[in-house]
Amino acid sequence: MFGSSRTSLRLVTEAVDAAYGDPGLGEAGSGLLAITDLLTHERSLSRSLADSGIRESARQAMLTRLVAGQVSPLAQSIALTAVGQRWSSDADLVDALEMAGASALIAHSESNGTADRVAEELFRFGRIVDANGELQLTLSGTSIPASGKQAIISDLLRDRADPVTTRLAAFVVTHLRGRRIDDALGSMVELAAVRRGELSAVVRVAAPMDLEQEQRLAAALQRIYGQAVQLSIDVDPDVIGGVSVQVGDELIDGTIAHRLEQARRRLAG
Repeated sequence: MFGSSRTSLRLVTEAVDAAYGDPGLGEAGSGLLAITDLLTHERSLSRSLADSGIRESARQAMLTRLVAGQVSPLAQSIALTAVGQRWSSDADLVDALEMAGASALIAHSESNGTADRVAEELFRFGRIVDANGELQLTLSGTSIPASGKQAIISDLLRDRADPVTTRLAAFVVTHLRGRRIDDALGSMVELAAVRRGELSAVVRVAAPMDLEQEQRLAAALQRIYGQAVQLSIDVDPDVIGGVSVQVGDELIDGTIAHRLEQARRRLAG
């Protein structure tokens, strides 16, 4: 997001944060995702709600007529805050509502003490989909309707994941809007980390790390970046040895596979 959308997103995020601890925050999160779904499929409506040429009160009245009684009062209040802001594009408004809904659900899981579990499960599910070409094609293709994809995800995660994990996974996979599935799920993991004032780091290793190794790596990354870091460990035999760390757009690749590739390129050159 750029320009006015960044400021608007911050105000929407603050509206969610202000409701932290509200017992209806989980329901509000689901309601915000329902509004996101509506605007995703009704582009003319999303364009009108994001049009700063239309008075703020008129945009909010438009949304109220659509969602009053359909979502919780808290969800409606946060959505009205979003619609009342200035957006660079209607796509930014839709993205902001998705982030608000996901943030509300993650905040709800924080109050239940399950936020770490939700983040880990979303990361793992993303890796499972990324490693299974057939599943990835099924979930990202257009041959199966959204309801069918949601049923697949519910079946895969039933009794294995927190309900918030299942809700978020089912939503983002059916609302990719041009994103890869693992990237869309990864954005949810990053959102969980940001809510706790942490950075999200994806760590690729050849074998599982023990607790002491994880703690040393987290401490080293905290010294580098100046803030706490949430580790998501991806065990990948192709790494051979060493560690690869991805923090945002920055990659620290200290794997043996990477060094071998560098050596091969030098020899070829």
